Amino acid sequence: MTPRDAIEYAPPSPVERKAFEQLRAAGVIREAQPACYWFDLDRMGREPRRRDPKTYVAIALAVVLACLAYMLYRG
Repeated sequence: MTPRDAIEYAPPSPVERKAFEQLRAAGVIREAQPACYWFDLDRMGREPRRRDPKTYVAIALAVVLACLAYMLYRG
């Protein structure tokens, strides 16, 4: 899409406002004029996704539990 495709938009709820602001910060949604936005498809997917640190803790915990279960099962 291009700035010519901009539409007027105001997020109706706080949850949608938060998601909208995150997309704006990432450059996926751009402002053509005040309150008129367009979706930059070229920017979509270019930013590497960052994993939440909790994900790494959950993976490590799962590995430890799997090792403990194996050791208990083995005797």
